[in-house]
Amino acid sequence: MSADEDEKAVRIKLHFFKDGTKYLGAHDDSTKLAGLTRDDTAVLDGCDVFLRREVNALVGSMKTKECVFGEGDSKRYSDYQLRVTETGYWFRDRILSYATDEQIEGVADFSWHQLERARWFRCMIDFPYEDEGRPINTVEYVRIHDQGGTHSFTYRDGREMVFTFRNNWSYGMQRETLVIVVQDVDEKGPTLVYGWGQPGSDRIGINPGWIRLQCDLDTEKMAKFQNWLRPDS
Repeated sequence: MSADEDEKAVRIKLHFFKDGTKYLGAHDDSTKLAGLTRDDTAVLDGCDVFLRREVNALVGSMKTKECVFGEGDSKRYSDYQLRVTETGYWFRDRILSYATDEQIEGVADFSWHQLERARWFRCMIDFPYEDEGRPINTVEYVRIHDQGGTHSFTYRDGREMVFTFRNNWSYGMQRETLVIVVQDVDEKGPTLVYGWGQPGSDRIGINPGWIRLQCDLDTEKMAKFQNWLRPDS
């Protein structure tokens, strides 16, 4: 990344994997990126992205017909675009015919992929001390984000469970909803209990009686409050 005075933009050089098959699934398993070096990537001429300010956002795109592949009738070019704001990141990508400008390929038909900026929360997982008791024993403090964060734990009777925290699109209410879910065994297991709230909320919780989850936005103040709430945990 460098300043380009001629273009009045920030020039971003894209690095492509020389062998992309080695890194398939890295979005779910970041260990696949361990040991990745610059020698494992290549930079292609003409495929730089130029980033410019647009009101409260930064928008980036390639120069038209500069990121070129192939020869003759198979000659084509890439069109990669991005948009970054304080709360999100959008990108889209397609390949077009060099001769006709017709789209040959398009990730999700060149629709925007939106990645919302994750917020970190600090959650208390409380169990009862005894059967039929109130869930007032904090067994874990978990730092988890609201964009699909998960945490596995073992309940007091030995059952394996997983706790998931994410923003979902609620088809029933036709709006985004902040959701926490407890499932049996793993994310494929049946739902045991869930709760929901407004996406911008700084706290959310559930308490069906046999477990209590309290999640507060991860700040120093909230951490002190949670420790004060359960000083013996």
